[in-house]
Parts: sequence; C-alpha cells; structure tokens
Amino acid sequence: MLFVPETEVYYGMNVVAASVWELLPQAEESLDKLCSLIQERFPDAELEQIRSDVVALLDDLERAGLTDASGAQSAA
Repeated sequence: MLFVPETEVYYGMNVVAASVWELLPQAEESLDKLCSLIQERFPDAELEQIRSDVVALLDDLERAGLTDASGAQSAA
C-alpha cells in the first residue's frame, strides 16, 4: 500500500502490482523489459495479459500522481 501525503490517499496494491512498483526503477526505459521482469516472477502468466495489466496499472498510477508519463516513480 502506498500513501500519497499531498492528498492523504492510500493506494492499495496486490502482489503483482507491488512487484511492478518495485521493478519500475530497473525497467523504466522499456515497457517490454518491465513485462519480462514480471513474467520472470510470475511464469504462469501470459505475456500479453501481463502487458495489458501493466499498462492499465501504469495509467492508474499516473492518474494518482504516483508516476509520470514515462512510468517513473514520483517522489510521493
């Protein structure tokens, strides 16, 4: 769970979303790399589904002010 002090909002994450958050710094240059890293952690998941879910999560994180358009974590 992430807390955004400016808005006093908590952002809950499941284990996969938390993994995406954790791996963002290692893979911020490439969505493909991020998806590959997630697939390494969750090998039973289809890469297409991972990509779709990661894109949706990154959109949500950006709307919440937790990332910028490139997917990089903000200082929140």
